[in-house]
Amino acid sequence: MLSKAELRRIKKAERDALAPEQRREWSTVMAETMSQTFEYQQCDIVTIYLSIGSEPDTLPLIQRAWSDTKKVYVPVVDPASHHMVHKEYTSVCDIVTGTFGIPEPVGTETLTSSDINPGLLSVVPLLAFNELLYRV
Repeated sequence: MLSKAELRRIKKAERDALAPEQRREWSTVMAETMSQTFEYQQCDIVTIYLSIGSEPDTLPLIQRAWSDTKKVYVPVVDPASHHMVHKEYTSVCDIVTGTFGIPEPVGTETLTSSDINPGLLSVVPLLAFNELLYRV
């Protein structure tokens, strides 16, 4: 049985080997497919990561959310507390490279616990899952 670290290494290498055209196509299909789900159509807030490296490009889904007048929030590591918070991301935000080289918006509102409701949809990065469908 492979260790978690070995499985991650293998799956990341497979993802890195995808042709850029294939990655773009799959990212577009991901956005189209997700935007047709009941959960997406019913939500008013989407929390989603900003892609780095060979991760699927989330920008098509983010742009779709903006055009559907949904609020978009992205994870940011607070430099003071080292905790993850979610900052609003709009089409006019300035983006900087934050902790761990992850892009993040500057000077925007933070998602609060009072914003969390059944109308919130979270899109979480996934490299691999096991036979029980647990995220690795």
